[in-house]
Amino acid sequence: MFKSKLKYYHGTSTKKWSTIEIEGKFKPAQEKKVSDYWITKGIYFVCENPYIALWYAHVAALKDASKPIVLCIEYEIGGEDTSKIINLLTSDGHKLLTTAHHLHKEKLGLKNDSSSFDDNDDSSINLDSLALQLFMSKTSTKGVIASFQEGKSFQKMITGKGYENKHVPTQKGFCPGDHVEICFYPDLDIKGLGIKTFTKGDIVTTSEQAFWDMVCTSLSSSLPDKFGENVLKFCLN
Repeated sequence: MFKSKLKYYHGTSTKKWSTIEIEGKFKPAQEKKVSDYWITKGIYFVCENPYIALWYAHVAALKDASKPIVLCIEYEIGGEDTSKIINLLTSDGHKLLTTAHHLHKEKLGLKNDSSSFDDNDDSSINLDSLALQLFMSKTSTKGVIASFQEGKSFQKMITGKGYENKHVPTQKGFCPGDHVEICFYPDLDIKGLGIKTFTKGDIVTTSEQAFWDMVCTSLSSSLPDKFGENVLKFCLN
């Protein structure tokens, strides 16, 4: 799938986009720790789903009091890039993730068969993020593909009851916010990317308004109460 040219979307604010243009590259937020990121500290693009990126653009714009904007690039994983991208949707990708965790445990002075970590250590927050950054810093890896399940499920939105799975308690069921992303590490030069910009009016047509409302309602529910309410109002305005 990812070996053909696909569209990837990055949601941000007009204020941040101006900074990106001036600096000539995307940079991860410096104030956030590695363990605060989902995959690792890098630049995230949503695969073939502008609605998710548009929601994130509203979150960013609300934080810095500017306007939401979605940036789009067409990217093909082929040639040399094939071996430089970890695809966590595949068994080979999970083998590399296991290797990354082995490296991280060695760094902490733990045996590879040990799974215990100090609760006060940042490693207890997001081990995948810390392990992947260490692995990528030691190899030529430039990106990671992963899937994300976010927001309120369709079932809960419609019936008011969440999906229950006694075997996987954290399973939410299908959510409007489910998507696939690629994280570029450690940053991304904008030169040669052919970036196109989109506003809400370019993405959400009249026929797609109901779907957009559903995505916003689902994803905004994952934010702290008051901020989530403000994001939802901003999105639906």
